[in-house]
Amino acid sequence: MAMRKDEIPDNKFTLPLDARDLALYTRQITKNAKVFDLEIDASLPGQLRATADRIFFDIFGANDLRLDKPNEREERFKLQRHAVRLCTVLLAEIDMAKASYHLSGKRCSFWGNTVRDIRQRCRDWHESDAFLSTPSARRATFRLAQLIKAGEKPVSALYEQYGSWKAHAAKGNSHQLLQRMDQYVKTLLERITT
Repeated sequence: MAMRKDEIPDNKFTLPLDARDLALYTRQITKNAKVFDLEIDASLPGQLRATADRIFFDIFGANDLRLDKPNEREERFKLQRHAVRLCTVLLAEIDMAKASYHLSGKRCSFWGNTVRDIRQRCRDWHESDAFLSTPSARRATFRLAQLIKAGEKPVSALYEQYGSWKAHAAKGNSHQLLQRMDQYVKTLLERITT
């Protein structure tokens, strides 16, 4: 059974689709010649469309890159940060459009709230990816293993921390990352017990 848009859970997997919808909505609005009179400013509608398109392309491109390859991970982070900055630029352009054209407050409010929602979700996605990146997870696990070996923490703390991280990582497309981390934690546990 199909779900209505407001029934779909809000998560990072719908972010590329929502960014696409924003780009299409921006195109739809800026095509209206009654509102966006080219005699007032011919370049602003094109800037609005280009910025919204770039947000979509950056999010879509970032979604296609994997976290387990260092060069792809850095490119993914770069695209996510760029999409966040472009959302801020789009908000400023919407504000300029509201001042220059005859845009209703209701339309600007909806448009702006959509951009702010995408910006926040993209920030959250970036923070989640940064947490899931292998180096930071390995460092945290290694520090905890050192505390366990020194007798300051019980072994159950490692299982608890790693289980929490693994449950979070399992939500993404990270099967190979999980396999490598499983092997790393197994190696750490062998060192602790010997």
